[in-house]
Amino acid sequence: MKTTTYIALLRGINVGGHRIIPMKALRQLCLDIGFDEVQTYIQSGNIIFTTEKTEITDLQIQLTKAIKHQFGFDVPVVILLADELTQLVEKNPFVLEENPNINHLTVTVLGNIPQKELASKLAEVSFAPDRFKIVDRQVYLHIPGSYHKSKLSNQFFESGLQTAATTRNWKTMLKLLSLTHTY
Repeated sequence: MKTTTYIALLRGINVGGHRIIPMKALRQLCLDIGFDEVQTYIQSGNIIFTTEKTEITDLQIQLTKAIKHQFGFDVPVVILLADELTQLVEKNPFVLEENPNINHLTVTVLGNIPQKELASKLAEVSFAPDRFKIVDRQVYLHIPGSYHKSKLSNQFFESGLQTAATTRNWKTMLKLLSLTHTY
């Protein structure tokens, strides 16, 4: 059977001494639940793996339950297909602008495509100079200052779009994309 490459993005681990998960233990956990070719990238919970399983929702539930069982706390998990990651990178509207500063770019990956009415309502909100654009199940962000000081947080998007969310800087997304091409 054919295996597929996935990227799992865990939210809020190893930040500020809370919800600590060593990457070696996380890799082993993924192997134990049947994922193959498991690779992690940096301590913030980025996992690349292959599996014959194809239902993303089932994979998210399986990984979430395994983390809860082994480490004792809930961690939101968002999983992308490698092809979705490629499209995510290609569709960033801020990269298409002239001379974007890569240090100002982040992306919030949503658990699912938000309802159109919620996305339209949220798109009317402005926290200039910070900007965002919702495309499919991503929210692309251009934040000239510090992301941690921006009002465009995971909580803002989760509440407004009624779905799970996790954010990564653009350099991390580009690195994850390059790592998926090694499979």
